[in-house]
Amino acid sequence: MTDPGWIKDYVDLLAGEEVASLRVEEAMALKHRNLPERLFKFRCDTDNSRDNLRNDTVWLSSPDSFNDPYDCGIKISFNSVIRDAISRYTDEVVSKYGLRDVLSVEDIDAAKCSENPHLGLAKIIEKVLPIGDAQSKKALELLESLVPTYEKELAFGVGQNLKRSLKVCSFTEINDSIIMWSHYGDHHRGFCIEYNLDGLSADDLNGRLLCPVIYSAKLFDATKYYRAAVANPREFNNIFPLLASLHKSPEWRYEREWRLVVMANLVREESNWRMIPAKSLFLGALMDPGKKKELISIANQKGLEVFQMHLAEDSFALVPEPIPGQKAK
Repeated sequence: MTDPGWIKDYVDLLAGEEVASLRVEEAMALKHRNLPERLFKFRCDTDNSRDNLRNDTVWLSSPDSFNDPYDCGIKISFNSVIRDAISRYTDEVVSKYGLRDVLSVEDIDAAKCSENPHLGLAKIIEKVLPIGDAQSKKALELLESLVPTYEKELAFGVGQNLKRSLKVCSFTEINDSIIMWSHYGDHHRGFCIEYNLDGLSADDLNGRLLCPVIYSAKLFDATKYYRAAVANPREFNNIFPLLASLHKSPEWRYEREWRLVVMANLVREESNWRMIPAKSLFLGALMDPGKKKELISIANQKGLEVFQMHLAEDSFALVPEPIPGQKAK
């Protein structure tokens, strides 16, 4: 089972707010040393999954289509991000409406540093300009509109945009879970593919993109990254969605998941992705005999070892048994 100790160090190397603080190659080297020897992919027996098996590909999906509505979800402190954004644009508002002639530098700085900069500036404007003054009313209207605008964008758009920026394929460290065969292997009528990671080179792209899932009771807090983006859009850590994609509820811990996470700079749409060649094929305990024969034929063409999953006679367990006569690699 994955040791969580190194995972914290891995995340820390990638968790800085600015891109200059990231230690990507150290993180990759640490992860490479801790890759499991093998990973598995459960599949329903469909034409597409058979094509993936034949062609050594996997399907990359958008997280907003996953069975967990929290998958790749984030937490954001709206108030702090909005405060930073409005504070940054306070000077623009002051200049646009000619308020530098009526507000002191001290008043402007105090407004920008207040808990709610838009309200702080509005109160100062009301003190120095007559009620009903056209200039004052325009400035107040703009200031009052900023918070709802930013809050709406953050609340309804940011999370979904983050999910859509990622494409993910899930794997697991285990192949004998009754629950996972039920959920992801078509109620034990599908199959499971084994990928051997032992000996994978440190610069292999799939190895670099594979990441361990972190099981946490709390959503990933992305506030500091959005605040950094407001402060410096060109220099903030724009790979933080990768970290968000790794956090899942502890209720999913039994899956012992790793995932291939591909960001939008590589893939923008759901699509097939070239994976390392499969090593073995495991057939579901309840697979139809005719379909079993067809899959064994595909495995023979690829030189894969084939195993049949059986229900244990004396316990709640699945037992893989090799099918004789297969042409192993």
